[in-house]
Amino acid sequence: MATGVNTDRFDEEDGYYVVEAILQHRDTVKEGTLVREYVVKWEGYPQEEDSTWEPESVFSGDEHVLTTYKTYVDSLDPAAGYRLSQQEM
Repeated sequence: MATGVNTDRFDEEDGYYVVEAILQHRDTVKEGTLVREYVVKWEGYPQEEDSTWEPESVFSGDEHVLTTYKTYVDSLDPAAGYRLSQQEM
């Protein structure tokens, strides 16, 4: 699993948590559907205690975060590429 992609920072006054980095991803099956989840490091919280597995929907409104992460993963192993789930095809 890949680690460490920093993201743009947002104004915390907007009333939502800020994603500092996506640390890794996994594919899992929930209710019979393949779902990609990401470990999110939240800005202002310790990584060890407060990073959480989140679905892709957490990043709605800022697709740049996922694009940056996927580009990073591809750069680690270009032959493997970022493996798309059925939902992303």
